[in-house]
Amino acid sequence: MERLKQLARQPYVIATTGLGLVLLIAGFTKFTHLDVWMGYRPVFVSEMLPLTAENVMRAGGVFELALGALLVARKRVLEASLVSAVWLAMITVAMYKIGLWTTALRDLGIVFLALTVAVMAYERR
Repeated sequence: MERLKQLARQPYVIATTGLGLVLLIAGFTKFTHLDVWMGYRPVFVSEMLPLTAENVMRAGGVFELALGALLVARKRVLEASLVSAVWLAMITVAMYKIGLWTTALRDLGIVFLALTVAVMAYERR
């Protein structure tokens, strides 16, 4: 019976860790390879904020690092996964709007991963 409980826990651990690592890597690379990310920057976002485009991307990186750390540590998973889903949905829409349809499609899959993690975290409460 204990082994069955351990097996049932694995999808939660895998999904939470996987989503957290995606966010950690994305956030970290906003500082190490910012030039790569600038091509994915929706211009309309930079125009709305009083920051340089680079600083907007770095701020997003800090946000992603925080969400990723919470998920990998499995702290406040429900909240972190819901915020991640909204964040990733906004990114998905932005990618679609600038014509990066394949990127938007991939990001949509990650949105559903974040929602799945949220459901699993809710069920664990």
